Amino acid sequence: MLHQRYIFLHVFSFSLGSLLETLPGVVFYLVVVQAVETALTEEQHQRALLLSLRLNEDSLIQKCILSVKPADIPAVASSIPFRYLQRLMEALSNLLENSPHLEFILRWCQEFCKAHGHSIQENFRTLHPALRSLNKAITRAHQDLAETCSSNLYSLRYLTTTITKD
Repeated sequence: MLHQRYIFLHVFSFSLGSLLETLPGVVFYLVVVQAVETALTEEQHQRALLLSLRLNEDSLIQKCILSVKPADIPAVASSIPFRYLQRLMEALSNLLENSPHLEFILRWCQEFCKAHGHSIQENFRTLHPALRSLNKAITRAHQDLAETCSSNLYSLRYLTTTITKD
């Protein structure tokens, strides 16, 4: 019985100790998530995106990217510091593959490349994996659009020839 109590106390103290060690990280995470939500509510898109990039949470980064108004994309894209360029490129490539907002995300890519083109060229070796991922996503979107357009064109030609024959 004494042995069982010792094991219970040891496990409890280990669990409590690890909880106390991770508590600052959990509190930091919750505070930053709340700060991102507040910044989005107040339409401070730059601040929200930078905080979400710092937190490195995919869903939060994507939410911040999608919340930016199209007219504000150039300003927000140019405000991203170099240390977050790779992470933002990865988020944009993920959005291109999974989001229905193709034109909006492509606009982000365009403005991002305009604003940071020089930094991307200077640090090509570091950013190469993210650039390749972004290139693959853009190529895949292009191929999907080409197939859809081709199919629509074929259907349109079929319908117009059918209507003119009748």
